[in-house]
Amino acid sequence: MNYPIQNRLAKCLLHGTDGLLARLLSKPSPLPRPFRRILICNGAHLGDVALTTSLIKPFRHLELGFLVGSRARCVIENHPAIDHIHTFDHWKLNRNPKNRFKNYLTTRKKALKELRAMKYDMALDCSLHFPSSAPLLWQAGIPYRIGFESAGLFPFLTTSHPWAPSNRSVLESYAELVGEPITYSLPSPGLSPIQGDYIVMHMGSGAPEKEWSIHLWRELAERLEREHLRLVFTGQGRAEKEDIASVSKHLTRAVDTSGALEWCEFVALIASARLLISLDTAAAHVAAATQTPALQLFSGNNPPLLWKPNSLLCKQVLLDESTLDQIFRLAVDIYSPTP
Repeated sequence: MNYPIQNRLAKCLLHGTDGLLARLLSKPSPLPRPFRRILICNGAHLGDVALTTSLIKPFRHLELGFLVGSRARCVIENHPAIDHIHTFDHWKLNRNPKNRFKNYLTTRKKALKELRAMKYDMALDCSLHFPSSAPLLWQAGIPYRIGFESAGLFPFLTTSHPWAPSNRSVLESYAELVGEPITYSLPSPGLSPIQGDYIVMHMGSGAPEKEWSIHLWRELAERLEREHLRLVFTGQGRAEKEDIASVSKHLTRAVDTSGALEWCEFVALIASARLLISLDTAAAHVAAATQTPALQLFSGNNPPLLWKPNSLLCKQVLLDESTLDQIFRLAVDIYSPTP
């Protein structure tokens, strides 16, 4: 079994556990039709849940529930096609170390009670990496549970699909679950908190291996402002705010919105931007969903197409193959395309 896990001991343990579970758990009969209630699950972070909204359209005519982590709940709140939202914070995916395991137990107990009461007919678990929601879905008594073997504990699923990192979009893997092409489905954005023309710069990613040098961000920002382009910075947390302060300290027109925006305002800000410049993170998927031109600075830690936003307006730049001059010129050309 191909588990995308670096730790050899953890991989061996997961392989052994799945082998044992496969012997103990039985599979149900073929799927009945029609279904009435469907549950879509993704306990990962903001960008992952934004990708998972692509599965809404195929099931919009049914009673639809979502199981997500509490920090990503904002992505799908107020979506007109979603009837129920449940939150579950797995300890492996919680970026806040404080009370991580206590929060895991509390949210799991609450989610289990809710899922049992809802009596969903089928669940789609979109986890590609460990952890999977499959044990929770099995314990909740959902009769048909579909997902990916690569997330581990797949014997708790009734239908499991093989998956391995490759140079194709994760949306193609999701499309195989439903048998039709799919794309993002975020709630409609409201009015942007910033008026006029601007470029959004989103420098944070939540993963050090995706980061770009603060020195290079600063030089890029200063060169863009010399072109009379207005920059709006977004981000969350103390570290990202400090980075923005460092990058923008010599800028005269820049706006720092870090820590000041609700998710809906963040989406509206990107939707109204002339251009987004970001790393491989949720902001790029928001741009794709709202048809905003984007420049994604990609570190190369994954296959290029795997997490690439599904939009022809997104230009992906491999950082180890591009100079600052090339990135700057590309940003200017996207902002002001030649007629």
